[in-house]
Amino acid sequence: MPTCRELTREEKDEKNRKARQKRSNEDLEAKEVRLAANRERAKIAREEKRRRLNPEEVQVAKNFNAKKAREDRQAEAPDERALRQRFDAERKRVACANETQVEHEARLLDQRIRQQLLRQEQAEEENRARLLAEAERQSVFRQEEENHARLLAVAEWQAVLRQEEENNARLLAEAERQADLRQDEEIRARLQAEAERQARKLLFVNKKQQLFYKR
Repeated sequence: MPTCRELTREEKDEKNRKARQKRSNEDLEAKEVRLAANRERAKIAREEKRRRLNPEEVQVAKNFNAKKAREDRQAEAPDERALRQRFDAERKRVACANETQVEHEARLLDQRIRQQLLRQEQAEEENRARLLAEAERQSVFRQEEENHARLLAVAEWQAVLRQEEENNARLLAEAERQADLRQDEEIRARLQAEAERQARKLLFVNKKQQLFYKR
């Protein structure tokens, strides 16, 4: 839209007079639509003032209202949605036709603000989605690390148990071998003692026989 020159006082008065005359000839429905548009602009102006004074509170309220509006639109029946869209289009058309230069500039400013807030809200939603996805990814990664650490600890613990079992088995086998060796040594010692006893007995008998024969 090309930039318009600033109107003189007489031109502004004439434009306002025509606007008042046009409003005086409008029917009740058009008047109601225009008044609703004026109330909407006044509401937007109040919200903009509140937004400048307390942006955080206004942002929270705006998010809540936007969410509620989305839920209401999603719950609409097809005929209700079509009726609302026609009413909104007619309200905007009448508002644009009856607006003054100041109102036109205010509407354009409001549109820019709304578009900026919408882009900001979309960017915030995308950031929240990215942060949530990153948090979930980190949570999964930490869970995998914890599971891997637990599996590694269990494997090490089982390895220690197997090593202890192997050590106990070797010690037991060695004890049994030593016991068998001692058993064999004791048997050999008993056999050796018995053989020596038998030899001494045999030697004693032979000597006794020799003395008997000499007589």
